[in-house]
Amino acid sequence: MSSPFKDIVDLFKEIPPQIFSFLLWPLGVITLIFSGVYFYNRSKIQKIVQVLGGRISLSNKGYGVWEGLPYEIAYKPGGRHESAHLELWIPHDFPGEFGLSRETKIDQFFQKLRFSQELKTGDEVFDGNFYIETNTEEPVRQLFLQETKRRATEALFAAGIIKIEHTGKCLMLDKYPFPKESREVIEILKKTKDLLEGGAYVGTSGQQSFGTSRNLKGWVGGFGALLLITGFISFLVSAAYHAFDGGGLFLFSLRYSIPPLLCFWAALVFFFRGKSFFHRLLFPVLVSSLAGALLLGFSWTKILNVRKDTARPQYRQVLVLDRRKEGKHSDIPYLYVEGWKPGRVTEKFQVSGKFFAQAIPQKTVVILETKPGHFGFEWLVRVQIMSPEVLVAEMSKAKNKTGSNPAYSL
Repeated sequence: MSSPFKDIVDLFKEIPPQIFSFLLWPLGVITLIFSGVYFYNRSKIQKIVQVLGGRISLSNKGYGVWEGLPYEIAYKPGGRHESAHLELWIPHDFPGEFGLSRETKIDQFFQKLRFSQELKTGDEVFDGNFYIETNTEEPVRQLFLQETKRRATEALFAAGIIKIEHTGKCLMLDKYPFPKESREVIEILKKTKDLLEGGAYVGTSGQQSFGTSRNLKGWVGGFGALLLITGFISFLVSAAYHAFDGGGLFLFSLRYSIPPLLCFWAALVFFFRGKSFFHRLLFPVLVSSLAGALLLGFSWTKILNVRKDTARPQYRQVLVLDRRKEGKHSDIPYLYVEGWKPGRVTEKFQVSGKFFAQAIPQKTVVILETKPGHFGFEWLVRVQIMSPEVLVAEMSKAKNKTGSNPAYSL
């Protein structure tokens, strides 16, 4: 008996060498592209790290200690909506957490509405230029009440930093655009050292309800994203079922999707209104949770309308009025048939390509097997195509068979 390993070797021997050469070319090209990107990104921080006296890891992060200040830096290539930039991490213990950025008109607008309230330092110029969001107000307030810390922050933003964030364990800074010279990074490290060193705090920890603002935005935003993804998957599953009155079914589903959604929104407002990060947390979640709840409610109402339907099927003989290919690329075949409900002249449903080719407008008759639906929304079980001649013959046979139906004789 031959071993499985020997059989596999013999199988590979039977494969023509041209197949392997055909596969090696694209693999080689892909390897070259990824290698080029890897070494290009590495070269971007190599000179900076050398000047700082640090090292570069295999993940292309520079790390080391500069004048007693440990650091990590990384090059982030630009995307469609942002330019290439530098990310800087400084390990540092702090009895709180905060995010600091330039204050925008949107921040000012929501403060006027009392949706959010930033942490104030008492320095009107500083408070007017920067927005501090935190869920641990006291230690952060003590930090920025010190004028040296406010001046260091202003110097960092003047050097190209657009965002400062502290998690309680690490200070993170984003520098736009990516520095052309090492001295720019050295200047940032100097000002960062001024910001972190010599801080005087009364007490050891900040009072925080529900966790840090970073974690809150992550958890609540993640819930909204999960709701959207679940709704989208449910929508794809429900696409296997066709309800004739889709608009009416959607309006009906709102009674199941809107009340829980409003309760979720009300909870967000109740617990977080007035927090400095509230408006930055709320509106991305509003959009994702609204879309997710509507998709989820509609999809499961549609699915339950079908799966819970125990009524007997009905059969309808209707004439094909038109056939069209619709969709973004005009590649989804639909049939338009005579309507049978008051106020609905036509009905539309998707069919296979073969069925689409056989259906001739104004000549072909189709038999629709439908059910009334658990919630009262009639849905399509299956469709059978039948020419007028065959239809007459089948109906004639059906008259002689008790309980027979033309839909099952095809």
